[in-house]
Amino acid sequence: MAKILFSDLDGTLLAKGGAISDKNFEAMKKMQEQGHYIALCTGRNHIDIQPILNKIHIPYDYLVLCNGSYIEDKNGNILFEEHISKEVGEAVIQQVLSHPDMIASFCFDEGCPILVNGETKVLYLDGLKDSEDDFYTLLKKAERFYMLSFHHKNVSFNQDGSSIEAVKEVANEITERFSEVETHLNQEFVDVAPRGHSKGTGVKKLISLLDNIDRSYAIGDSFNDLPMIRVADVGVTFDYAVPEIQEEADKVVHYVYELIEEEILS
Repeated sequence: MAKILFSDLDGTLLAKGGAISDKNFEAMKKMQEQGHYIALCTGRNHIDIQPILNKIHIPYDYLVLCNGSYIEDKNGNILFEEHISKEVGEAVIQQVLSHPDMIASFCFDEGCPILVNGETKVLYLDGLKDSEDDFYTLLKKAERFYMLSFHHKNVSFNQDGSSIEAVKEVANEITERFSEVETHLNQEFVDVAPRGHSKGTGVKKLISLLDNIDRSYAIGDSFNDLPMIRVADVGVTFDYAVPEIQEEADKVVHYVYELIEEEILS
């Protein structure tokens, strides 16, 4: 029987510079050599994450993306996916953009457009590019949405907390108005996922698809990691995470490799 590690990316495996430490890398490789599995569990989508995987060779076996609503294996085979409908996705984006201080993005089959200061950029599998179509044309073009996201124009939130409170207010509006979706706060961003989906449901779904897992571990640093920290056999966070997250974890570490060496490697 095997063990599986579900790990968040940003702020967990990846430092602010976007790199993975040698010790984390080596510990993860040893996990795989012993027959255990690694699932990268993130709010990012399959397009958003690809430039990172192309640049940084992170050991992994599965991707649990879009806060649990999209799962694929390391070969790109889709194991599970759930979408936000065209009607609901358009309405949510319009609701977000009714607030002048918010910046919105979405992901559909062709890419991930983002509207910043009236200019449209699109993230494709090979990177961020200018778009011939404007944001609203692309919004109408989308037949389904993998995920929606928004944040305050001040990406680094004000010290007085006013920006984060503004983002929370918009998230509450969306949750109250649209029964088909739910919101997940991830440090500076809010992700919008299909209702009933979270990193926790993604963890349970992948384990159900595998038939040889006897123990699961989940590690993350932000509020959208709480669902997977709660459902894993061992939920782990960091000593720099906020107290609310540390209180829910079974174990607190400073580095991912500490968890792997102390709990997983035999």
